Amino acid sequence: MLADSINSSLGNHLYCEYNRHNKREKRNKNEIGINSIRGGNIVGEHVVQFFGEFETFELKHTSYSRNVFAEGALKAAKWLVNQPNGFYTMEDIFKN
Repeated sequence: MLADSINSSLGNHLYCEYNRHNKREKRNKNEIGINSIRGGNIVGEHVVQFFGEFETFELKHTSYSRNVFAEGALKAAKWLVNQPNGFYTMEDIFKN
């Protein structure tokens, strides 16, 4: 969702690259790099980084407990049980 939001705000001309393990060339200007790293006691970390020639800007969320995600799932279930059939996102749940 983060990559889709970035792409949408920049005119939907970017593409996501999920695997650069075997690539040794410079990243394409239209590429959004997506990586997954697991380690230690971090159960969920999301980072959006923008790299310029002389600076980096970063937005980051780190969760050390799955309780954060469980609370969201419980809130979604309680909300969803009273809704008509349809397709919903977490955005729908948290705007109510």
